[in-house]
Amino acid sequence: MAHRYGGPTNHKHQKRPWNLKRNFTTIIISLLWFVIPGQVRRFILNRFFTPIPYKTSGLETDILGKGQPFSIQVDNKMIRCWRWGTGPAVLFVHGWNGRGIQFFQFFQPVLETGLSVIAFDGPGHGESEGQTSSYFQMSEALRALIHDERIGEIRGFVGHSFGAGAIINTIHKEQLNIPSVWIAPALKLKELLELAFSFHGIPLHIFRKLIAEYEEKYPYNLKKDNPIQLLSRRDMKALIIHDRNDRVIPLTDSQMAADRNDGIRLESTKGLGHRRILKDPDMIQQTICYLKNDCP
Repeated sequence: MAHRYGGPTNHKHQKRPWNLKRNFTTIIISLLWFVIPGQVRRFILNRFFTPIPYKTSGLETDILGKGQPFSIQVDNKMIRCWRWGTGPAVLFVHGWNGRGIQFFQFFQPVLETGLSVIAFDGPGHGESEGQTSSYFQMSEALRALIHDERIGEIRGFVGHSFGAGAIINTIHKEQLNIPSVWIAPALKLKELLELAFSFHGIPLHIFRKLIAEYEEKYPYNLKKDNPIQLLSRRDMKALIIHDRNDRVIPLTDSQMAADRNDGIRLESTKGLGHRRILKDPDMIQQTICYLKNDCP
């Protein structure tokens, strides 16, 4: 994870200056928090809870133009959605800094099965409104979407990274029994956030304060609703696809999930990392056959 956030290598002589810099940052932020808490809060929200704009390719733009656009309102924000095809739906949920259209290579294979495709831009992402985003906000958007009368029957979920976490939260809260595919899922979101804040020198008490604010606004608790904690439901069915060389989220997290639940199957890839895995034809085929219940 250190490499994901631009951290030092494992060499001791390189760790020391980084640790000094991080400790200095912690002291400065702690002092500023008491003096100008509002500005510090805005800085941290911008740094950790504001997605980077996703630039669509020409092909992605063309495919978006062929979808049927619609929108839903969540937390007084407009969430942009698209549908391709008719019939029961497969819902795609993107990860941090992503967009629904990044799954476009799945769309035609799904449509060929007679199912329709629904994708959306999460809060603060793509064409949806909002300045910030979070696991809680993504869960709220997905839960609102599945209750929209225009959706109809849902045959499956496909999620990437923290989008997969939102699927797990939704399945658990809504007591759904719908097969899903989690690609490089962020199962230990609480630990991931703590590590990111700590790595950049953000004091633990400030992290807890900001999370508490989110917990007051949304009906979730980061500890209790950490995706790995929600896998206690023995009837949860899912296929996890995770790359051995993923440097953002370790394969061991998915291995733990598969070991805990007989309904969760794990397939690993090699050399695709955290994002290129979404473009792998074999992985896409595994996803389709799982949703069709037609895997060998």
